[in-house]
Amino acid sequence: MWKQIVGSLPVDHFRRSELPLLEKYCMAEDLYWKAIALMDETMVITTAKGYSLPDTYLTIANKQVQLQNTLATKLRIATNARSSSSKVGHEKETVKSKRKDLMFGEGK
Repeated sequence: MWKQIVGSLPVDHFRRSELPLLEKYCMAEDLYWKAIALMDETMVITTAKGYSLPDTYLTIANKQVQLQNTLATKLRIATNARSSSSKVGHEKETVKSKRKDLMFGEGK
């Protein structure tokens, strides 16, 4: 995962201080797949008292997805982070209203 992410971005994308976050992102990916592999097909467990709860591994997998979403945004590798940064410098040009100065006569 590390090689895939780092190889797909410019060399200067990550600051040195972000590398531990990238490491945690990759670890969360690994834990996610391990939890999925261990998850029961029913995705529900029944407690001794008869309560139904999400499978422990499903809970772990969901937590890893949440963590990855947070880290991806901080690392600027989330889809929404890429799309907003790609728009920098491409903002809409503001059009001045023809009526703006009419009220105070500044446009005359």
